[in-house]
Amino acid sequence: MTNVNFFLGSRLIQKNDFLKRSIGPHTVTGKKFFCVFLALMSISHSLFAASQTAVNSRINYELLRFNEDWSVIKDGLPDSDLFDPIKFIALDDSKRFWLSFGGQARLRLEGFDNFNFAQASASRNDDTYFSSRLRLHGDLHLGDHLRLFFEAINAFTPERELPGGKRIIDVDSLAIRNAFLDIVFAFDNSSLTLRVGRQDLLFGSRRLVDPPLWTNTIRPLDGVSAIFKHNVWTVTGFWTRPVS
Repeated sequence: MTNVNFFLGSRLIQKNDFLKRSIGPHTVTGKKFFCVFLALMSISHSLFAASQTAVNSRINYELLRFNEDWSVIKDGLPDSDLFDPIKFIALDDSKRFWLSFGGQARLRLEGFDNFNFAQASASRNDDTYFSSRLRLHGDLHLGDHLRLFFEAINAFTPERELPGGKRIIDVDSLAIRNAFLDIVFAFDNSSLTLRVGRQDLLFGSRRLVDPPLWTNTIRPLDGVSAIFKHNVWTVTGFWTRPVS
């Protein structure tokens, strides 16, 4: 089976943003916000046998946790999991209204020897420290057409003593990572989702549009997106701006 994804959109960039963009001969240097348009296509192939997955089968954890659909376990699975009781919580008898919880805890040890390649022995910068990150989310589905997703993050790097101290990518205390509303319109073999609020974006091989998950914190994006799906095609348009 062939999965085809096409996305286009814009992201607002500001001077001194962590990435400088170029469009033809013009480089992003202005102080005002403006739009960078992207139009990329990625095509991925998978074995036909892999497409024969049963409807009610366990799903994998995703990099973007809001892409998980835990309604597949609403009637139970033969291979139960420790976290199943909180992954699908029915709020009515029809199981069309349901709630899901999840999270991630990460502890990372980082060590540097002669940071920034200092030449003089007196100015050598050596350091070893821990970075921790906790993410918790809730996913509320109100029938087939409304959805609310909320994710919070708490990131710490308490003992970094290298030049620059605690950087913006190291610490983010009790911040909102994702908070959006989905409105879903269903058609024959197609669907259109309008998403409004704070949301992560990730496309294709993650070279251009991707939340840098290797950092301890991630700069959130506020905006809107429209996601159209038809058979194996997915078309996403978005307009977002980074949150200071």
